[in-house]
Amino acid sequence: MSNQEFDLILMDIQMPGMDGVHATREIRKSPMNMGTPIVAVTAHALKEEQEKLLASGMDDYLSKPIEIDSLLTLIKSWCHDIEPGELTFPSVDWQLALKRANQNQAAAKELLNDFTAMLPDTLHALESQMERLAFDELSAEVHKLHGACCYTGLPRLQNLAKELEIALKLNHTDLVEEFLPALVKEAQKIIEENNVNALH
Repeated sequence: MSNQEFDLILMDIQMPGMDGVHATREIRKSPMNMGTPIVAVTAHALKEEQEKLLASGMDDYLSKPIEIDSLLTLIKSWCHDIEPGELTFPSVDWQLALKRANQNQAAAKELLNDFTAMLPDTLHALESQMERLAFDELSAEVHKLHGACCYTGLPRLQNLAKELEIALKLNHTDLVEEFLPALVKEAQKIIEENNVNALH
């Protein structure tokens, strides 16, 4: 893992010697795959288990027994547009939002609206913390943002938050300066699009 870059990692949670959560933490320490999407593969499909896996640093989950259609859909959702040196994600993935809300459209819309409503204050806090070089505060705020993104079907913002959080943990200030403006720009785009959609 330290000398080969992957587009996507399917992580079995129950493994001998080292479980999937521990293995994910180790992979995240490697610059080569710190931004690679990691998908938990588990027979435990309970919502509490899913939330725990997402909070541990994984990006998605796939339930056993694995169905080929589900596997192909997952691969397409995370690896559909690969550009040199980076993975790109859509701003809004409504199917992912529905999945996070257990296929409840009203709940998915409410989660997205609530998330978008809190974004301006979050962006203000992030920019203030960066200006003051308050990296501990910045890291805590980005961690909260990354966690909230997991429930809203916003893959690009979620990925940027994850990249920024990893860069902060590794004290890579050059990457922090690269990812933060991109995250702010993406968040502003989501706010604008959600406001436009709310008018229709």
